[in-house]
Amino acid sequence: VKFAQIPAGTEPYFVLLKENKIKLPSFFKDRRTDEDYIYDLIDGWLMEDIICDAWLRERLMAIDKTITVVHMGTNRDRTLQKYNPRNITTEPDFLYKTTKGKEIKIELQMARKPRKEGYDMKDTKVKRALENGHIFLWVIVPNDKFFVVEPNKDLQGVVPMTNPLWGGKLVYRLALPKCKQLGMYDMSSEIPKVLYSTFCL
Repeated sequence: VKFAQIPAGTEPYFVLLKENKIKLPSFFKDRRTDEDYIYDLIDGWLMEDIICDAWLRERLMAIDKTITVVHMGTNRDRTLQKYNPRNITTEPDFLYKTTKGKEIKIELQMARKPRKEGYDMKDTKVKRALENGHIFLWVIVPNDKFFVVEPNKDLQGVVPMTNPLWGGKLVYRLALPKCKQLGMYDMSSEIPKVLYSTFCL
């Protein structure tokens, strides 16, 4: 990873990594180097701010101004978990309440490039979503497309498989035809009415 690739203001993370020889457990990194992992982490924080704080919040409030945003972003203090995977937050990326008091919990998932074979979600994340009632907002960044996954409905019949690129972790793969069936809506558009019930709007 070259410093030219690092977003402005994030250089100290890499200096700290090099100077203090921070070594991260393979559980977090999958098959990435320490530097790649840190870069992906910071990049993810920035994208989370853009998508959750600006894009999603604005569109939800345009539909229903009475909703109450409880929090946006799971790691506002930008804490790097170096040792214990159990310290990773299990809170959703975006949480809001409707006027009737119903909590809507959204997990953000992103793809940095289109994939013909479909898109993967870690087994542990899916199980947590099923247990806690989260829904997934998938954003295909280069295509400016998004779709929404309701795990208890949309992942029925999907059998977990191993992903060697993720250190052999179990993943749920959404095949591309299924993703298209779920939407692939334009990011520039408003949230389509077909999704209003999903978001309880």
